[in-house]
Amino acid sequence: MSVDKKTKTVRLGDIAEVIPGYAFKSTDFVETKGVPVIKIKNITNDYRVSIDDVIYIPESLLTKKLEKFIVIKDDFLVAMTGATAGKMGRVFPKTKAVLNQRVAKIQPKNIDKEYLWSLLAREDFTQKLYKLADGAAQPNMSGSQIENVLLEILPPETQAKIGAILSSLNQKIELNRKMNKTLEEMGQALFKHYFIDNPDAKGWEKKSIKEFATIQYGYAFKSNLFNENAEGQKIIRIRNIRDGDSGSYTTEQADSSYLVKNGDVLVGMDGDFHINYWGGGDAYLVQRVARFRAKESYSNVFVKNILMDPIAIFDKREARTTVAHLSAKEINEISLPFDVGVYDNLSGSFEYIFKNHFLLNREIRILTNMRDSLLPRLMSGKIQV
Repeated sequence: MSVDKKTKTVRLGDIAEVIPGYAFKSTDFVETKGVPVIKIKNITNDYRVSIDDVIYIPESLLTKKLEKFIVIKDDFLVAMTGATAGKMGRVFPKTKAVLNQRVAKIQPKNIDKEYLWSLLAREDFTQKLYKLADGAAQPNMSGSQIENVLLEILPPETQAKIGAILSSLNQKIELNRKMNKTLEEMGQALFKHYFIDNPDAKGWEKKSIKEFATIQYGYAFKSNLFNENAEGQKIIRIRNIRDGDSGSYTTEQADSSYLVKNGDVLVGMDGDFHINYWGGGDAYLVQRVARFRAKESYSNVFVKNILMDPIAIFDKREARTTVAHLSAKEINEISLPFDVGVYDNLSGSFEYIFKNHFLLNREIRILTNMRDSLLPRLMSGKIQV
């Protein structure tokens, strides 16, 4: 059966309700466990919502008046403020959470949910929303502005068929992400057991991060030479760390020492101090991003785990300041007790984790590209459903 290509133009508000978050008081927040609060920073660049780094409110605050701000699995969220205004994210964790101000929930009505997500989770839609944001210093958009955005939609029967196809790809992508998270947790558990909790470690030699990895800080490239047209060399800014890839380029030339390779560990030095492996191929390192490359005989998994706890401590401390910064001096002070024999016994496990992490990430990218290229072909009827 061929696709019914009779599209109609609708307001987003005709097919979904936009619910902006609640303005919690700063005194409502606690750092201990409770109900997670979703903020803009929890919407990732890969159209997901992460609750790995959240603040909480006590369960007792979750009264009836907050019911409409509750976020559950598969909800669609959008950032309403700042440089990332318009960024979309889908909630995959099953944990119940609440929505903070300047983040909105998009609740579908009278439309296939998976089909709507396929329209929202696209760069062109994100850019359309961003252009709505008013205020040069701090872009903002309202719930009514979001609801007034126009979309071209297909008939309900076709929506359901397209939604089912794209949903199967999304489920496979999410399964790979869960497997990757399990690998990450395995590496963390091994590192913590042998190098943090091990009583013998107290008598080991203390070594600096510089003994396990070479460290490179980014170059001050000219921003007016940046482009999104794949002209020149790919670049890495803080915003690209979480994804492990980038769609930005520069035509400016820099020394090869600023090139990042697949597998290098990256740390953001302003704002949120994200840590991740790079997987986007050769790219230039832009200022305020630090690159860590494991020295011979060591694994980048080991290097990443050395960094995680100290960076998290810096992050919490800097959260009290207006603008968070991480300095080279603070990075150079990171160290841990070390025993080469213990490490050698674990090196095979670290390499297994590292290898499989990249295999899974490669498949995620392939599936994501497949999903994103399928939609316009399904919408136009070039592929029949």
